[in-house]
Amino acid sequence: MPQVDFYLLQASDEAALTQFACRLSAQIYRSGQSVYLHADNLAEAERLNTELWQFRPDSFLPHVLLNMDKPESQDMDAPISVGFQPTLIKPCDVLINLATEVPKFYSDFERIAEIVTNNDVTKAQLREHYRFYQQQQCALKTHNISA
Repeated sequence: MPQVDFYLLQASDEAALTQFACRLSAQIYRSGQSVYLHADNLAEAERLNTELWQFRPDSFLPHVLLNMDKPESQDMDAPISVGFQPTLIKPCDVLINLATEVPKFYSDFERIAEIVTNNDVTKAQLREHYRFYQQQQCALKTHNISA
């Protein structure tokens, strides 16, 4: 079973979640691992893709937006991928789940990251994720993120 890390942010807004997802992706990439960021839909995946391009002006995070409608534009060797379609996932070391549900393919990953913003709706949703992973006997860790 995968290890699941819950990152508890003090901030409550979507921008903080996206920034932390980019920061975590950069850390994973620098450690030599590959990462897949899973979103709920195309609009959210495109927003993440844009944020990864703009994350740090002084560095580049090699990534690809996975989209079945545009297979010709996909670099399947990119160490960071962003997607929303469960049928279009390439093997990666780490899943950053930004979707509202735990994806059915969660067990294909060695490690999963869930990011929790400081608002009641997100907290309730991620408590359900926590319970699900707990029932699946995943190794669970919680990290308080201050900035």
